[in-house]
Order: sequence, then C-alpha cells, then structure tokens
Amino acid sequence: FLFCSSKSSFSPPPLVTVFEAHYRQNEPEQMPSGPSFVVVVAIDFGTTSSGYAYAFTKEPECLHVMRRWEGGDPGVSNQKTPTTILLTPDRKFHSFGYAARDFYHDLDPSESKHWLYLEKFKMKLHTTA
Repeated sequence: FLFCSSKSSFSPPPLVTVFEAHYRQNEPEQMPSGPSFVVVVAIDFGTTSSGYAYAFTKEPECLHVMRRWEGGDPGVSNQKTPTTILLTPDRKFHSFGYAARDFYHDLDPSESKHWLYLEKFKMKLHTTA
C-alpha cells in the first residue's frame, strides 16, 4: 500500500456523514450492483490508544492515516490518541482523546468532581453475562 500525503491540510469527512450516505445508498429496494462505498474507514479502538485510517474507493492504493491529533505532548507527533472520553456535568459528550485528557486535567479539582472522565473503559463495553 502507498501512503499518500497531501500538501494541503486535509480534514476527513465526518464519519456520521459517510455512514448515513452508505445506508441511504443501500436501502434494500435500491441495492446497487457494484461497489457502494465511497470511503473505507479502519478504526483502531484500543484499550489505551485509538487511531484511524481511511481510503477512498476511487483511489484504494492511497491510504490516509491520521498523523497528528490535536493536543498531546508538544513536539510529539502521534498517530494515536488516548482512548478517553469526557462528559459534561449534564452527562453530554464534551471531547475525546487528548482534548478530553487535557481539558479534564486543567479543571479546578472542585469543578472536576462534576465531570465524568472515562479512560481504559474498552474492556467494560462487552460482558459475557
């Protein structure tokens, strides 16, 4: 596989949009005969860190890999971000990864008690019972 790099700063399309487009394209009465995906996304949802890569079906040999997440340690380029989630005191999604970690750790300790910071939670998502 070739890794293509872009001279410009490329932002991938939001995954929700990609999934919605796929499901609209694949309603049972409208199943196309050929490939129906515009993009193929690989998500590495890890216990400690997560990352992603994607390729457009028109250019399958050109893989786009996340090379630098917002936040993180200065001067360090990370292809993965911590698998952490931060929820507001109202229990609404606030942030994921480095953004969640950094925001939570910058909160005043008395205020942080009202927020919900989740890390290393992957193994609790599936139970056999």
